[in-house]
Amino acid sequence: MISYLDIPTLLTTAWLAPLVGFVINILAGFSARNRTTRLPGFIATGCIATSFAASLVVFLSNPFSTPLDYEPAINLDGIGPVAVFPMGGPTGEVFGYSMSWIGGTFFNLAKFGDIKIVIDCYIDFLTIVMFLIVTLVSLCVHVFSLGYMDDELTDEFTDHEVDVDGNHLHRRGRFDRFFAFLGLFSFAMMGLVISGNLFQTFVFWELVGATSYFLIGFYQEREYASSAANKAFIMNRIGDAGFLIGMALLFHASGSLNYEPVFRFAPGIASTLRLTETGPWLTIAGLGIFAGCVGKSAQFPLQTWLKDAMAGPTPVSALVHSATMVAAGVFLIARVYPIFTEDVLAIITYCGLTTLIIGAIAAVFQNDIKRILAYSTISQLGYMVFALGIGGWTAGVLHLITHAFFKSLLFLGAGSVIHACHHEQNVTRLGGLWRKMPITAGTMLIGTIAISGLAVPLFGLFEMEFFGLSGFHSKDAILITAYGSMEKQPLYFWIPLCGAGITAFYMFRLWFLTFVGSARSEASEHARESSSWMTLPLVLLALCSVFVGWEGEEGELAGVLSHAVIADHGFAEFGEHAHGNVPLLGIVSALIGTVAAGVLFAFPALLGDKVFAILGPLRAFFASGWGFDRLYAAVFVGPVKTLGWIVAMLDEHLIDQVIHGLARSVKWVARLDRKFDEIFIDGAVNGVATVAMSCGRAARELQTGMLRQYVMFIAAGLILLVSLASIFLLA
Repeated sequence: MISYLDIPTLLTTAWLAPLVGFVINILAGFSARNRTTRLPGFIATGCIATSFAASLVVFLSNPFSTPLDYEPAINLDGIGPVAVFPMGGPTGEVFGYSMSWIGGTFFNLAKFGDIKIVIDCYIDFLTIVMFLIVTLVSLCVHVFSLGYMDDELTDEFTDHEVDVDGNHLHRRGRFDRFFAFLGLFSFAMMGLVISGNLFQTFVFWELVGATSYFLIGFYQEREYASSAANKAFIMNRIGDAGFLIGMALLFHASGSLNYEPVFRFAPGIASTLRLTETGPWLTIAGLGIFAGCVGKSAQFPLQTWLKDAMAGPTPVSALVHSATMVAAGVFLIARVYPIFTEDVLAIITYCGLTTLIIGAIAAVFQNDIKRILAYSTISQLGYMVFALGIGGWTAGVLHLITHAFFKSLLFLGAGSVIHACHHEQNVTRLGGLWRKMPITAGTMLIGTIAISGLAVPLFGLFEMEFFGLSGFHSKDAILITAYGSMEKQPLYFWIPLCGAGITAFYMFRLWFLTFVGSARSEASEHARESSSWMTLPLVLLALCSVFVGWEGEEGELAGVLSHAVIADHGFAEFGEHAHGNVPLLGIVSALIGTVAAGVLFAFPALLGDKVFAILGPLRAFFASGWGFDRLYAAVFVGPVKTLGWIVAMLDEHLIDQVIHGLARSVKWVARLDRKFDEIFIDGAVNGVATVAMSCGRAARELQTGMLRQYVMFIAAGLILLVSLASIFLLA
């Protein structure tokens, strides 16, 4: 088994490896002349594979299962890594520990007098599990991208969606740039996960947002891609403003932004800390931090950016929607869970519940395969946030983990379909791909079953057991937790239960329209199975979607999570363990949705279109995402544009006129000054010059060069001098 001293080292290696790949690809990309090599992809994939290997070693070592044994620290004040990690505390030592976490300063970057710039880390089982998920999913996405992004392996890429002067846009391939930013994306997410304080978390939080901006806007010449990247960036900055305010208030309330000083206090909600001193500030701080999570995890009311993020390459969508960006918000809620007061948890609950149903219903009416999955992500994130809000910490985190696998599987499967069908994304124009793409169809079916929460009941002698995939176990845990909160609010149980049925409906609608029946377009008619670069990650993720989260709350994964630091505060428990018929109700709900989708969309008649047509304008309303874009355009964008127009008019007709008037006045004064200068100043100077020149000319006339004339002038001068002298003497 590895030493405890190796855990931070291995996880730091896992964290920094993608950064190495990013630097290599960026530096090599500027000088590379050959755009047809997969070498940048191999470099990035090798780096993320190193990250996965290091994370797997830490996970399999089962850390925190034996007492810790630390030696005295060295290099506490120097620049560089801290070699070993003693117990933390107010005396200035570097590292702290308990039976469930280690944390503190891992690396001293710089020192200026008494000021140190350091990298803190906080490692518990939540950190380790998230590292494993991020690296594994990212590795699958990297391998998949080696095949999916092969059209960028060219010196002259033709973008058929952009016209320049009536011709398609031609540009150089960006294969190296894609993999560079993909690695940076993973680095940023792992930096966020391992951070030991909220400020460092915020730094990597922003880096996650910045790299997602570059990846969503990868096809920057396409207007909608550029707009989508801007929208994602701006919507996230709205939430991040709350995050900053929350951090400031938390520092005011607790005196620290480090996780350990906050978590080491009493078991239970940290709001009991110094409550008489902080008053409502801790509640407001919690709301501010949650606002950042709302933006990052696309929760109501900041959920509108996620569907537009589909403008990026499909592998980017798979990573954004599963293990990185949107997962960051849910992870942060789970990480800082003890600071949330009951009021904040109530808001978290209602926010998640609202997002859950909004995303699910909107997904039903989408035809774009990626948009269906995007709204599905919004809904599933709502499940996680809802579970955390009602106290189901383990249930929420367990669903975050299982969702990472089956959602990345579904997005990569959609990418395989899109790649094979020449970028056709409308599911109503696909169909009949089961025989042409059996691996893609089979693995996507596994992902569909997993996200739907379907399972087979097994009747034993003493109790009922269920055989289901990963999504069943995590969603079952959420429903059990919600069932324990029914006395407080019945909707806490019934809305997620109905959401399970809606999830099964829209996911099987996607699968039936894509793979069942006959081809409904030339693109699907000539499709064929994707290359091994793309199918191997699908198979691996399908296996994870089957086995991860096995046995739910009684399984190994839930047991591992129970060792997370939150467990020390009493939050790792599920809700009331009154299982009863709750799992069976969840299965029935999912089964109803599955059967309904089969009846309406699995047959050539496609009765679903006729049923949807009955809804009329309501269908368009739900298809637009409940009209939030239009609402925000009317309430926020419209007034801002109007204000901008008013300001422009004021600028043009008032401010500009005043400035122009002042300019005209200055010009008039300048002309007057010019006339005065010309007449008086220049006139006097020029007059003196004119007189001097005239005298010079007159004198020059006297200079004839004749000797007789000069003798005459001399004689005349002498006569004049003699005459003047005589007069003077006589006087």
